[in-house]
Amino acid sequence: MSHDDHSHELPSAAEIGGKDTHSTVSERTQIAKRNHHHHEERVPLWRPFGVGLVEDLRNKLPWYWSDIKDGMRMKSLATVLYLFWGCIANAVAFGSVLGRATGGLIGATETLLATAALGMVYPLLCGQPLTIMGATGPIMAYIIALNTLAGTLGINFLPFY
Repeated sequence: MSHDDHSHELPSAAEIGGKDTHSTVSERTQIAKRNHHHHEERVPLWRPFGVGLVEDLRNKLPWYWSDIKDGMRMKSLATVLYLFWGCIANAVAFGSVLGRATGGLIGATETLLATAALGMVYPLLCGQPLTIMGATGPIMAYIIALNTLAGTLGINFLPFY
C-alpha cells in the first residue's frame, strides 16, 4: 500500500506500535456493568422521584473519596481558578448589560449570585459537574425582550419574569 493511494486513511494503533485500546475499554465497561448491576435491557419508562439519584449515589459512592483526592492536585487548582475567573467575568459583563437594560432590576450582583448558586446546586443534584452555569447572549436577549414586553403591557417585570 503506497502513501499516495490511501493518504486519507490514518494508521491503526497497532501499526504505530501502540496497543489497541478498544478491547481494554470494552472489557472495563463490561466489568463495570457486571459490578454495578446495569441492566440496559430493562429500563423503566417511569420511576418515582429520587430513585435515580439514590441509585446513582449508591453506584458512585466507592469512587467519591478517590475523586476528592484527585481533585486536590495542583493541576486541578489551576483549572478551578481559570474557570472561576472565566465565570465571574462572564457574570459581571452580562450582569452590567442586564442592569442597564432592566433599569437595575437584574444587574451584576444578581447575575453573579445566580451563577454562583446554580454553579454549586446544579452539579450536586444533576450529576453533571462539568456544566458551567451562567448568563449567555440568548438568555440576555430573552430577559431584555421580556422586560420590554412587560413595560409595554404595563406590568411589573420581576413578577412577570
